[in-house]
Amino acid sequence: MSYIILMDSCGDCSEELKASGRLASIPLRIQVDDEVFVDDGQLDRELLLQKIAACKKRLQSSCPSPGDYLAEYEKHAGQRIYVVTGTSALTGSYNSARVALQLYLDACPNAQIALFDSRSASAGEGLTAQQIFSCEQAGLDFAAVQHKVAAFIAGEKTRFVLEDLSFLQKSGRLTGIKSLIAEKLHILPLLAATPEGTICQTGQARGFARALAKLAEQVAADLKGRPAELFLSHCSCPERAEALSALLQEKLPQLPPPKILCTGGISTLYAGQGGLVVSYSLAKTGKNVNYPGK
Repeated sequence: MSYIILMDSCGDCSEELKASGRLASIPLRIQVDDEVFVDDGQLDRELLLQKIAACKKRLQSSCPSPGDYLAEYEKHAGQRIYVVTGTSALTGSYNSARVALQLYLDACPNAQIALFDSRSASAGEGLTAQQIFSCEQAGLDFAAVQHKVAAFIAGEKTRFVLEDLSFLQKSGRLTGIKSLIAEKLHILPLLAATPEGTICQTGQARGFARALAKLAEQVAADLKGRPAELFLSHCSCPERAEALSALLQEKLPQLPPPKILCTGGISTLYAGQGGLVVSYSLAKTGKNVNYPGK
C-alpha cells in the first residue's frame, strides 16, 4: 500500500519532501483588509508582506473546514494517510481534521489514517512531516510510524526570533509576553513553542545580531551531545538564515547543517519580515508512546 502525507499550510517543508510525490497540502486562507489569499503554495510572499504592511482594517487567517479535510481523505482512499496540522492551541485546523477523521472512519473503518497535532508550525510542522517521510522510507509499518512520530513530537523544540510582532499581538497569540517593552531600544524577545503548542518567551536581546547569538546558544544547550536534524525557516531574510546556520554549525559541529526553508503564506503572516524559526527534536523514541489524535 502506498502512502500520502497531508499537511496544512501552517508548515514549511523540505524540497526533498516536496519532490517526493508523497506530499499533499491543504491550504488555509489569509484575509488582508477585504482581499483573501489562498495559501496554496503559489502565493507571492513578497506581495503578501507588502499587503500586510499596508493593511488598515482587517488581518486574519481561516483554517480548512472538516469538509475540506474529508474531501482530501476521500481523494487518497486506499493509501495510508498521515495528516499533520499546525498546533491545535493556535489554529482550528487540527479540530477540523479530527472531525473529518471521525466521519471518514465511520464510512471506512478499516482505513489506515493517522492524525498528528504538530504542536508547532512553520519549520516545526515541516520537521514532523519529514519524520513521517523518513519512517516510511525506512520501511516501518503503520503502527511503528505512529509511535515513533508521536515520540518525535513530544521531544520537538521550536525556537524563534521575530522582528515584527504586530500580527501575533493583534491575534492574541502573545498573551503574557512583554512584546512591547523597550521597543524603541530594539530589544527583541526570544520565543519558543511550549509542549502544549502555545508561545512563551525564553529571553531577550538588544538587536538582531545578539538575538541570533542567544538563539544559537539555546539550541546548542538543548542539543549538546545529541543527534538531531534541524530545520530553519526564514521570512525573506536568507542572509540572516545563513548567519544563524553558521553559528549553529560552529556550536554543533557533529550535526549536519540545518535545512534552510522559506516561510509559506501562514508562516510569513505570523513571522513577519525578517523572522527566523528553528526546529529540532530531542526524542528518544520508544514503544509505549501515546499516539496524539487517536
